[in-house]
Amino acid sequence: PCSIIPYIAQFGQVLCQVYPEEFSLFIAVLEYWLIRPDEKTIMVFALDKDKKYGRPEVYSHKDTIKSSVFRELEINLHEVLV
Repeated sequence: PCSIIPYIAQFGQVLCQVYPEEFSLFIAVLEYWLIRPDEKTIMVFALDKDKKYGRPEVYSHKDTIKSSVFRELEINLHEVLV
């Protein structure tokens, strides 16, 4: 897949939490978003040219996020992480 977007449920319940370092052992995912609604943040990991994940970009509810894979996808996080 090009992108994976797991969601960490509020109150600490984990629905799906696989960090990209672990997931990359199976598939080279170009972009990986980790959504934390309890913290109102999204961490975006991107696969670099060496097929490794560097430090994530961290976005808060005040930001607008744009996908590096799906160029036309732009999300105002204030509308999502309220």
